[in-house]
Amino acid sequence: MGEGVINLITHQLSPPPSIDEALCNAHGSIRRCYVKQAFLNGGLSLDEVTELYQQWRDDDEYFLLEADVSCIEDITIGGDSYFYARYPEEYTGNKKLHHVFKFVKMAKRGNDVYKFLVGERFKPLEDLRDIVFFDEDWGVKETRMLFVTLTYDPSLCDIITAWGNIGTEWANFKKNIEKQFGKVSCFRTWESTKKYYPHIHAIIIFKEYKFPVFSHVDKKGKKSFRIPSHDKDKISSYWHSHVDIQGVSNTSGAVRELKKYITKDLCSKKGDITNSMIWVFGKQSYAISRDFAGLLDNNLSSKMFQDVRADDLIKREMANCHQEGLDWRFVGVFRGKKIGVSGGFWVVSMSKPPPKIIKLIDEERERQRSFKFGKI
Repeated sequence: MGEGVINLITHQLSPPPSIDEALCNAHGSIRRCYVKQAFLNGGLSLDEVTELYQQWRDDDEYFLLEADVSCIEDITIGGDSYFYARYPEEYTGNKKLHHVFKFVKMAKRGNDVYKFLVGERFKPLEDLRDIVFFDEDWGVKETRMLFVTLTYDPSLCDIITAWGNIGTEWANFKKNIEKQFGKVSCFRTWESTKKYYPHIHAIIIFKEYKFPVFSHVDKKGKKSFRIPSHDKDKISSYWHSHVDIQGVSNTSGAVRELKKYITKDLCSKKGDITNSMIWVFGKQSYAISRDFAGLLDNNLSSKMFQDVRADDLIKREMANCHQEGLDWRFVGVFRGKKIGVSGGFWVVSMSKPPPKIIKLIDEERERQRSFKFGKI
């Protein structure tokens, strides 16, 4: 994670692909809500949505925070007229009010900040003790944990309907399982097929039920552990399409496997399809039940593992900020290429921004005053 005074881009930027202005905000940044509306109205293909997602992800944007520092004595600027402007300094009585600015890079699904924060969020799961339900050599094998994959039959509905319904269908699936087998705790992630239909990978902990397990070798010689047909058929009956169920032998292996589905989708071509669908339909890429980690740790923890938000780096930065006592205020969102900041810098502090950036800040203040409900 980089922090610096500022890194000005001096090389010539390649012109970006032509983007319909109707899909962008006042700063020229792609916005999901406009892309979704155009897609739902038939103005964009699925491939175009994926391309727009990639352009949105790779367009570095920064939250700007501002704070004031009061100084009795004058601050020597150094004689360089490049820094003289209405900001960052103003006089209030006999005190000089010095403005300081902090640009913090937004976490966007799939970008470097998002990947880092996802890794940080999953660290507590990596530290949990491993629970072994059975070993391959055991005669009698039982497990309280299943790894379930729920596919989506394309003949049922179109892609828009499938992504629109997937959350409700998953919730109903869980409810029916609990009616049959008792309370459960889940770790779930979405994935997209190459044809853009959703499917679900999930680890399910059964708090009140144990499944007998037997080994199975498929035609390719791959071994897995399966549950009895009557249990498999009962669970499958709660879903409308094909269901794959495997018995889990130990918790750390299952969590590691599901985490791979999430992290691989951040750096692959297929992952771009998954993330573009999650992005345009406003889905959380993963969800973990409140007591999931606690059950694995035998501590009934209430820690929540929520998806990364665009402003999570701000929270992290402010929590670790050494500038105590400052009242930071949100100013707006700025494109890195507009303020001349390289995306390699995640946090950029400026006490004396150049006139170009001061002009952008003033324009943003005026824009927000004039358009209370404008494009943000």
